Amino acid sequence: MHELVERLLKGDKRAAAFDFFNSWAGIKHGDRSLGIGLIHSRPATRKAFDLAMRRHHLSVLNINKNNIVQVCSRLAQMKLDVIGGNSLAISWIAMIAKHNGIKIRPKKAVISTQHMLPSRQLLEDAFGCPVFNRYGSFEVGGAIAQNCPGSDKLHVNTELCILEIVDEEGNFCAPGQRGRVVVTDLNNWVMPFIRYDTEDGATAGEPCPCRRTFPVIEHLEPRLAQYIKTPSGNKIASGTLGYLLFIANDYMSYFVKCQAIQTSLNEVTFNFVPLQPVTQGLLSRLSADLRLLLGGEINVEINVVDDIPAAPSGKLEIIKSELEPRAIG
Repeated sequence: MHELVERLLKGDKRAAAFDFFNSWAGIKHGDRSLGIGLIHSRPATRKAFDLAMRRHHLSVLNINKNNIVQVCSRLAQMKLDVIGGNSLAISWIAMIAKHNGIKIRPKKAVISTQHMLPSRQLLEDAFGCPVFNRYGSFEVGGAIAQNCPGSDKLHVNTELCILEIVDEEGNFCAPGQRGRVVVTDLNNWVMPFIRYDTEDGATAGEPCPCRRTFPVIEHLEPRLAQYIKTPSGNKIASGTLGYLLFIANDYMSYFVKCQAIQTSLNEVTFNFVPLQPVTQGLLSRLSADLRLLLGGEINVEINVVDDIPAAPSGKLEIIKSELEPRAIG
């Protein structure tokens, strides 16, 4: 708490936002942590600081099908307190570790960012510790929202920004109503962001039983631009596809990575990296499930591939649209 107050007094609200949400998971400075993301070369002074703070880093660009088991084995030996970073990379590590009987056991928590997890419970079972979803924005900076312990509801950090969920007319959404996320940055004195459209979709939530009084996001669908659009106008977001694959069905046991690419309004290519030998029965079941999800309006081509590269941002996108903006608007 002393560190949080000190950062607030210095005006460093973004750093304080991370400390604030970390405190919900019992995380403190000096805990041995691993950050997974798009890690570039770091100056010697930064490396020395990370060493003193017991912070380790793993780039998603250095994880692939050929070394993932070795990566998991190394993480199991590190005796970490915290793992944080790219949610799809963390999910992949969890799947591979569980499949190979490798026990990665952070003492305190796993913090997932960038994409919302298909199932928080699945990761808690794999890692044996609490898992937190954290929502942030490169444009605004800092940790905008996070779920409280034992719940999937996201609480908005009102000290960092004003977050609104609005409909197509710009009106506030009532609890249970879906809209888009616009934010006003309260910490940028150089380039103000006022009601900035993040292109993320969200459902407004009721107050949480935990009694924290922050505004609640019931469900989040990052980057509305990345969805599959059917000829009839329906939009299939990454969260919906993830639910079909990993909650309603058991495809997590078969995939290392997967990605749906919409190449035209009537065509989708679904690529996946297999976790185990692929059978015709698996391909037939997957094809039927995908066609059912897409309403039978789109032709689906399924490909087994060796790897699916991350986007230039370092994110692993479950949906990628190659349609022109006017076609997906």
